[in-house]
Amino acid sequence: MERGTENNKRKQLGARSRTAILDAALQLMSETGYDGASVAKIAQASGLPASSIYWHFGSKAGILAAVMERGAEAFFATSQEVSEPSSGHLSRLEKLRAQFQQARRSAEEHPEFLRLLFLLILANPSDEATVAILKRVNDRGRAQLHAQIREAFLDRGDVAGTEIADRLTVTALTVFNGAFLTVETNPEVELTNLIDAMAEIVVRLAETH
Repeated sequence: MERGTENNKRKQLGARSRTAILDAALQLMSETGYDGASVAKIAQASGLPASSIYWHFGSKAGILAAVMERGAEAFFATSQEVSEPSSGHLSRLEKLRAQFQQARRSAEEHPEFLRLLFLLILANPSDEATVAILKRVNDRGRAQLHAQIREAFLDRGDVAGTEIADRLTVTALTVFNGAFLTVETNPEVELTNLIDAMAEIVVRLAETH
């Protein structure tokens, strides 16, 4: 019994340490950028030794990936919170616009998630833990987008809706990522307009094939 209690305490301490490290890393990144958030500075800000950081995350890339994945959880949770208006039936375009605009709002609430995701992809990490996190997040993003597109076209039948989603998910994801990066480098561009255009692109591609 005492051994079990001790193990639980260690797990709780480990979880608190992990959270403290992630909080410190995110705060430093927001203040000094990714390059400024060194392991030494994260250790200082979290009050934990660098050895603890390496034990939990393995490397700086591992910390970035863990911060990104935590942000991804918040992004995916809020990006699905779409309630259908009480006005009645929505067209395919209206459904996709509602879904995609909610994802846009979520991205604007959690911009660090996507910035870190792109940064890590471009860094081409080789450690297995970071690669696994990137795969989980990318797979979840594709799955959510696939479900949104499929649902919008279910009026054509389950098989047709699934086939359309299979065919257009990667295209839609490419447009969404490109729209976010465009606004990051061109603040005068309205992300809302790009996301509406994304919905129109998906509908037109679906209806012309």
